[in-house]
Amino acid sequence: MPTISWEGDLYTYPTFPQRGFSDYILHSVTYVSSYTTTSSPHFLCLAPYVEFGLCDLMWQTPKMPRHGCIAPKVTSSGAIVKIIEKHLDKNVIVPQPLRDRLIPAPIGYHSFYEKPKRFLIEKGRALVYNNELYTIFLI
Repeated sequence: MPTISWEGDLYTYPTFPQRGFSDYILHSVTYVSSYTTTSSPHFLCLAPYVEFGLCDLMWQTPKMPRHGCIAPKVTSSGAIVKIIEKHLDKNVIVPQPLRDRLIPAPIGYHSFYEKPKRFLIEKGRALVYNNELYTIFLI
């Protein structure tokens, strides 16, 4: 991997996350699609966690919004938590990556995933899916 030097510190810059989504996200989307019915809780299509048409692959799954994704104006962990907070009482399934390099995002910026994960652990009703890199919560 390429190395970047900044003020005496060395950082590695993995290039593979720039190519798109990991297949771990696709596993969770197909999991939700195969076990939900029209009366199931809605899947929250939340950018950047699920976007670029992945929600559109869930043909028979109730999702929010019906087409496309809900995206924060500024992509930050606080903005994502605010979107999740607005849906706490709506019986929604929420996707959540557990670490960087799974989606195109700031590389090495672990709090981007940590704060929403802690919020979902505290406020969520159930952990529905976990493959150790990606989770789905029911809130």
